[in-house]
Amino acid sequence: MTRQEYNKIILEFLNRYIEECPDIRFIQALSNCHILMSYKSDEIPPHQFCFVDNYHEESSVTLERIMS
Repeated sequence: MTRQEYNKIILEFLNRYIEECPDIRFIQALSNCHILMSYKSDEIPPHQFCFVDNYHEESSVTLERIMS
């Protein structure tokens, strides 16, 4: 499967999730679907998270994480 095909599957998954949860915020949807990964740091205020930039991650790996 090509990278573009994986990307389209990820977008379809995200679109279904947003349709099922219409009141969810976009960043929250990305986090809930495990597309964006986050971590807590003592250097930022409570209830805020740092997001990991996985620019190097292949779409196939991202899809695998979403589906698990």
